[in-house]
Amino acid sequence: MKYGYKKKIIASLLFAVFISFISCHLLKQKEYGIFRIVDNLSDKNIIESPFKDLIKQFNFIEEDINGKWKYLPELSNKDQKTWGFSTVHSILGNHESETPEEVKLLKNGKEVEYLSNLTKEDERWRWIDTDETLDLKSYDAYDNKLRGIVLKEGNSFKFEKLLPNGEVIIDLYIVNKNWETYIPRLEITFNNSDTEELIITRKKWFRIRNEVNLGKHPIEIKFVDSEGGAEDKEEKFVVIGNIKLQNSSDILLLFTSPKEKKVPTQGNYQLQYYNYDSLSKGKNQPALLRALYLYNLKYKFLIHDESISDNPYSIKKKIVIDEYSLNSLLAPPRSEFTIPIKIFSKATLELGYGFLTNESRQRESNKIINFKILIKDSCAEKILLNRAINWETYKEIIQEKIDLSLYKGKKVKLSFITEEIQSNDEEDKNTPIIPIWVNPLINQIPEKAHTNVVLISLDTLRPDHLGCYGYHRNTSPAIDLLAEDGVLFLNTFSTTSWTLPGHVSMLTSLDCLHHQVYYPLQKMEVDTITLADILRANQFYCAAFTGGGYLSATYGFSKGFDSYQEIKLHGDKAIRFDEAERLSKLACDWLDNNGNKKFFLFLHTYQPHDPYANPSPLGKAFLNDHSKWDQIKMESHFEEKGRFETQFSDDEKQNIIDLYDGEIKYTDSLFVKPILDKLKELNIYDNTMIILTSDHGEEFYDHEAWLHDHSVYNEGIKIPLIIKFLHSNHKGIRIKKTARLTDIMPTIIDQIKIKSNHDMFDGKTLFPLLEGKEKHERTFISDLALRNFKIPPTIISINQDQFKLILNKQILSPYVKRKIKIFNGKKIELYDIEKDPKEENNLALNIAYRDIVFKLIKKINMLYEKADLQKKDQKKVVLDKSLEERLRSLGYIK
Repeated sequence: MKYGYKKKIIASLLFAVFISFISCHLLKQKEYGIFRIVDNLSDKNIIESPFKDLIKQFNFIEEDINGKWKYLPELSNKDQKTWGFSTVHSILGNHESETPEEVKLLKNGKEVEYLSNLTKEDERWRWIDTDETLDLKSYDAYDNKLRGIVLKEGNSFKFEKLLPNGEVIIDLYIVNKNWETYIPRLEITFNNSDTEELIITRKKWFRIRNEVNLGKHPIEIKFVDSEGGAEDKEEKFVVIGNIKLQNSSDILLLFTSPKEKKVPTQGNYQLQYYNYDSLSKGKNQPALLRALYLYNLKYKFLIHDESISDNPYSIKKKIVIDEYSLNSLLAPPRSEFTIPIKIFSKATLELGYGFLTNESRQRESNKIINFKILIKDSCAEKILLNRAINWETYKEIIQEKIDLSLYKGKKVKLSFITEEIQSNDEEDKNTPIIPIWVNPLINQIPEKAHTNVVLISLDTLRPDHLGCYGYHRNTSPAIDLLAEDGVLFLNTFSTTSWTLPGHVSMLTSLDCLHHQVYYPLQKMEVDTITLADILRANQFYCAAFTGGGYLSATYGFSKGFDSYQEIKLHGDKAIRFDEAERLSKLACDWLDNNGNKKFFLFLHTYQPHDPYANPSPLGKAFLNDHSKWDQIKMESHFEEKGRFETQFSDDEKQNIIDLYDGEIKYTDSLFVKPILDKLKELNIYDNTMIILTSDHGEEFYDHEAWLHDHSVYNEGIKIPLIIKFLHSNHKGIRIKKTARLTDIMPTIIDQIKIKSNHDMFDGKTLFPLLEGKEKHERTFISDLALRNFKIPPTIISINQDQFKLILNKQILSPYVKRKIKIFNGKKIELYDIEKDPKEENNLALNIAYRDIVFKLIKKINMLYEKADLQKKDQKKVVLDKSLEERLRSLGYIK
């Protein structure tokens, strides 16, 4: 990682918690601001909840492990010895939790710590949940179109798993798409010996059982031969769509120092845990099934907002309902939360309430839940809300605003209560309907104007296609007016040339080598501090409206936001050609309801992104009578030759650019303009900081390729950056010096005067550029990890003043192959982007620039060595059908 970065992360976490604590503490003393119930609810405020002592409903197991440890050489190394033990029962726990709840390993009566950094004297343990569904997408043989592992005749698929003693059950879902032509014969082999045969007639689940001993087991699925069909084996295949493993027990691993002379057999070890097999032991089945449902729910919808440091019983959640991710409280009946607060003038209680609906929509249940809010002062108690909701007729979250001005200057207690008042379905108790309170808060409205922040990201937007950057077409009148009110940064560079890592950098101020999100299934680490985290801890109400896809909450982008909306559409509608217009209407409605708050609003749209297919007159504004296409999906033209080999005529190329420009004009007119108009209408434009930018650009055969995410030339990484500061300060300034995508977050923090640890950022505030205090150009790092390359990145660019160097580890482009210069085995390009902005003349071929080349290579080596790019097993996302279709519609999935 970045030098000292782990220490900075820890420091930043402590700082965020400190800021959150101070903010919450001072809030009770101020006469304005937002008091979030979700943030401030503690264990002592939870009067009643089914989550209290939930685990006590399961069987408690004590198991002696004396003499039962098995040495596992295949898991041991020079740093540690590894020992294993198979439990008699399955351990109640969840793979997402750091350690299973209430599980203890005792040695001679003293508790052994859960796995952490091992020292010479340490013993640490870890629980392995052996029930698993394999992540098939992580294997090279996975096919996105066929949605599974493709296994051709004569080939095999191998994997290795750590299994406990006893019976292992493997469930396989295998599809033979050509079942009318041939019938494949497969063999499943355990440990290179035990073999079972499968005949695949069409598509079917197959179950295989095998007795195994504790240890690692190689498992091979081989397509042996087939009956019928063509002679060509390449044409014969099956698709493995799912592989599930189940075991009757779990594994406990014990890690000891390799120099430790004592072995586990010499200690008195005991394991204490809870077990869910109690469900089959004759107890109250509905109650236990309900308890198991609630227990599993504790580990879903996890919330990682930095200002939420305390989460008793895991009832605080980032609930995902349809397109929204919302901060909420789980309140299965009967629940009661009571919290004290002082009310000031112009205060309102704002919240939503309804049900967690997506898991079991049993409309026939006819369950009725009463949502009640009580307020009590020193004199009396009053009902603020008392509403019974029938699950059968429930449709969506209900929003409320309740005036609290009658309680001005009083200390009160607010109680949030959910009660079940009717249910005619006993079985429904097994998977209960869960009431939720959504973003309950006290909004104590300030009398003076307050600062707001609006960050607008227009995906795939090239600055040289905007009027304010000198484009010859009138594509961007609203953006141009914003530029007149703000500062225009003429040379701003992204950290990459595609959406996911670019937006992670935008919202964390980290270069890719530090956030290390390089590939399509990677996500942000939960401990990464985001812009929303910092603003939320400083009393900003944080909301977002996005195009989803790679900005889905699945990738971690909802972190820090009170409300995060993403477009989720299915099938042919997975991309909406009026997306920008739809999002602007949602944002304007939100501003109407929340404009009196101190807010941070993040807006994003894919509208300028391929496909260029907006049907409106604005989308077709630049077409002419000779245009071949009135819409185009670029990826569909690359299926035969690819983006590097496919060529278009000059007229066709201009047609494509015309459509792209039409998307910009549509976005400018029906996304940017309505937002700016609404801010002015609400009289909050002056005290709102507005930032308009993009994550990357787009290539129109500038370097003999199309689209983006394959190179780091300027057309892919140079982005627009316009900042309207508070009260339009610094308006009209044009900055030629280099700015970076990562500089946005520190500039926002500087503008609104938040104390923050700037050492945690790769970017820095842009104010020194405005004030003319920087003599030298800033250094930008932009990199890219091409697919199927084990250690990222594969292309890196870095600058020094006007010189930009590109280091290529892997090359896909024929253009690059013609331009590179080899330096000590490194494939190098060097450009003077001030004199050669189109990057056509590779100066690395000239010996006069040898010193600058070596200097920049040395700098790259130093930065990436410190970053430790193999630092961790990056968390991967699981794509649901909606998100997969959304990404496919944008051309990211074939």
